[in-house]
Amino acid sequence: MALQHLEQANDKDLILYDRGYPAVWFFKVHMQYGINFCARAVVDSSNEIKAFVKSGKRDAVVEFRCIERSLRRRKKEGLPTEPIKLRLIKITLPTGETEILMTSLFSNKDYPYSIFSDLYHQRWSVEEDYKIMKSRLNIEIFSGKSVESILQDIHAKTLSKNIAAVAISETKVLTVERCKTRIGIYKVNFNHALCQLKDNIVRFLMRIARSDLSRLLIESIATSLNAYRPGRSCQRIKDKRNRVNKYPMAYKRLC
Repeated sequence: MALQHLEQANDKDLILYDRGYPAVWFFKVHMQYGINFCARAVVDSSNEIKAFVKSGKRDAVVEFRCIERSLRRRKKEGLPTEPIKLRLIKITLPTGETEILMTSLFSNKDYPYSIFSDLYHQRWSVEEDYKIMKSRLNIEIFSGKSVESILQDIHAKTLSKNIAAVAISETKVLTVERCKTRIGIYKVNFNHALCQLKDNIVRFLMRIARSDLSRLLIESIATSLNAYRPGRSCQRIKDKRNRVNKYPMAYKRLC
């Protein structure tokens, strides 16, 4: 699927990848298309990365050879089998964890070491959007089995999310007024906004809503605010399978 998406990219794009994507053959495809990338890698995923971490360097260009599995994939995709060079970036996170980034941005002048920590973090808003679609709206749970019903569910839930985003933007004046005596920054609870809208979107689309319904909904949405704490970091739970409370109240499902 990533290869299919790559066909829609162009040489002006920079694609950010999580730790599940790095592969020598996969990066080779990017180089053939002339598309730049930056991907996080598992610290002990290859001998080259282990040697880089052990060297103590924070920035280096490293040559990666093909392992057997990568060679098979390269032959399948019709790719050359010679080694490729990638730039490795080592970043120490506030938690003390070591983060390794692999990128095709070789120029230290145009792309200095200092930009990469914030660059990779820009993925976060996309990850949060996935969380809304998967955990709040249950986009992977369909009401039917036909192609039409699945597409209908996807578009309906995407529309609901977008309408909620518009409604939240309309609460700006109200939230500023409510928070003027508070310390810190507060944002509207997206989950609450979706809850308020999910039973009313049909009324709006069919034009059978009361004339003041939109105002009442916006006022209601503006009452549920969460403190925004930039830079906050919590320890990640590696194994969630045995958790009793898999979906805590803050992330409860809507559907």
